[in-house]
Amino acid sequence: MSAQHVLIVEDSLVYRRLLSRMLTQWGYIVSEAENGVAALAILENQPSAW
Repeated sequence: MSAQHVLIVEDSLVYRRLLSRMLTQWGYIVSEAENGVAALAILENQPSAW
């Protein structure tokens, strides 16, 4: 089974990076966004990843 892709949307850099590290260690592919606008841009630019 291929790794699942997770999008973390969190304004706190500390929490975003902590969660990203944990999920990566558990085998997930992680993308990060600091707000909803940035998250939508990621989703629009990489629709096949989701």
